[in-house]
Amino acid sequence: MKGRFFLFIRRTNVLYDLIIIYFLALSSFIIDNQRDYLLTLIFTILGFMYLAYFEYLKNQRKKIYFFYNSQTLSELRYYAIQSTLKLSSVFLPMIVVLGVITDQILVYGINYLTVIISFYVVNSFIPINIEKRKDSRIITFKDMFKSVMLCIILVISILSLFSLFIF
Repeated sequence: MKGRFFLFIRRTNVLYDLIIIYFLALSSFIIDNQRDYLLTLIFTILGFMYLAYFEYLKNQRKKIYFFYNSQTLSELRYYAIQSTLKLSSVFLPMIVVLGVITDQILVYGINYLTVIISFYVVNSFIPINIEKRKDSRIITFKDMFKSVMLCIILVISILSLFSLFIF
């Protein structure tokens, strides 16, 4: 499994989608006049991560029945989560530069870590469809919706808690 995630990202059209999301995040900061960019950046990073995570799992559909059993399915999910977290480090230079430009590097860093931790926690506890029952679909819309909504709620609640004490 090692290295397959990044080869998948590199060899498919997902790479172009991720590059477009990255540059849209950067251009939205340049265009933003009201400086409410931080919320946009948070949801851009979250969308970036979910796109990579779910596309990788969806691509594994043909291999699941031949190469994975019930024990290795959870390993596949954890591998996809860890690889997505590593892939999200492409936003670190942007976080540092934008934090220096706006003199809020601590705020940007906390928000980035909040998104990363929330993504990890939510997707570690929510099993994918194929782990729950043998079905032709690895991921259902219900699983995706539940995961994304729980992650958004967790991010907003953690950031509102931080805003009471730090910001």
